[in-house]
Amino acid sequence: MLVYRSTPLQHGFSPAEMLMGRRLRTTLPSTKEMMKPSVPDPGAVKLKDEAIKERQVHDFNKHHGAHKLPPLEKGDKVWVKDQNREGVVAQKIEHRRSYEVTTPQGQVRRNRKHLVTLPETTIPAPQLAEGTTTEVKPEVKEATPSDRVPVAKEATPSDRVPVTTRSGREVKLPARFRE
Repeated sequence: MLVYRSTPLQHGFSPAEMLMGRRLRTTLPSTKEMMKPSVPDPGAVKLKDEAIKERQVHDFNKHHGAHKLPPLEKGDKVWVKDQNREGVVAQKIEHRRSYEVTTPQGQVRRNRKHLVTLPETTIPAPQLAEGTTTEVKPEVKEATPSDRVPVAKEATPSDRVPVTTRSGREVKLPARFRE
């Protein structure tokens, strides 16, 4: 405990030195000059300590890619990560990072980091006249049963492309799979 309390911290003073105003006598050799009492300036120590903590926060955020997310507005379309579905922002909870989101299954409250903004689905049309624009919504094609199920096409011997390995050797099927 003596060694721990007499070891200087990042700001240059040990806990014992800050408490008692002098260095403790340890098993390490020291001069008489080092043993003279000198009280460290509490304001300077506090400023150094705050600067060290700010640097640690900055380095941690830089290393881990932490950043503030832009705020959402009422009516924004979002993707709710944990439910894997779309929703619309109903309101922002004051003094919090959370939002009320309306989904097809009801209203949920989620933190901002669990909400991903979705892009708009409308495509702006070119300007028709001075200052007038119209928006065109993309067409959605109805899926037919034939689109949903892939149809297997029989391969003829002339359609087959030989399969090769990275080294260029042709891969031959075993006899039991050829027919």
